[in-house]
Amino acid sequence: MRKLFTCLAIFAAINIIAQDTNSNGKMDELNLPDGRILKHPYIMNKTPNGVVVAHDEGAKFIKYKDMPPEIAKKLSYKPQKAKKYEKKLKKYHQQEAAKKAKEAEAKKKYDAQYKVRMQKYKITELEKKIQQYKIRIKRLEYEIPRLEKERDKLRNEAVNLSQPSGNSSGTYFWRGGFVSNNSSRRSENRKRYKVVKSLGDGFSKTSFRLEDYKDELEKKILELDQMEKHLAELKKKNGKKSGFLSNLF
Repeated sequence: MRKLFTCLAIFAAINIIAQDTNSNGKMDELNLPDGRILKHPYIMNKTPNGVVVAHDEGAKFIKYKDMPPEIAKKLSYKPQKAKKYEKKLKKYHQQEAAKKAKEAEAKKKYDAQYKVRMQKYKITELEKKIQQYKIRIKRLEYEIPRLEKERDKLRNEAVNLSQPSGNSSGTYFWRGGFVSNNSSRRSENRKRYKVVKSLGDGFSKTSFRLEDYKDELEKKILELDQMEKHLAELKKKNGKKSGFLSNLF
């Protein structure tokens, strides 16, 4: 009932607009039967099957066939023309709907293909990363024993140099040679200090590097285990059983 009342009110507005306009063919306002006031009402657009009545606060489309016959007649309503227009409009809407459905289907297909490609890409990239980790782990496993030997060697040399030995004749031996315990003692001690200090520095650097490598190896092994589990899950989800660096498409 409310919709019908509104339509009748607008029909009345159209009728008044057609009869009660100012000298410029326009109205300043229109009082509707329901009490509303439309500011500056006018027919904004006409189509073969209806009109759009607009005002300051909005607009509404009304079909001729829903209007009282006398108002539709004043607005040049032609049933056959309106029927033909609505048939054409219906066809257009059907074509647009079919077009949108086709586009939606194409997008759905593309999204599915993209998802598959991205899944394969993730697998390939993860396989690459796993290989890099394995190479690094192998290198660390080689370097750690080597650094341990180098560290022990530097430590032993530093310990040996810090404990000079001598014989009954008063001669002190140092790294395969010998020096007198008289005039050369101070010079020999300075040289010994420099060599021991250099060995100590080398020992410290090697020890720090060794600890870093051990920490890195432990971390790499844990991360490798996690990546291999994740790779297995991706392959299972993607239906992929094997194949390192497989094709992306």
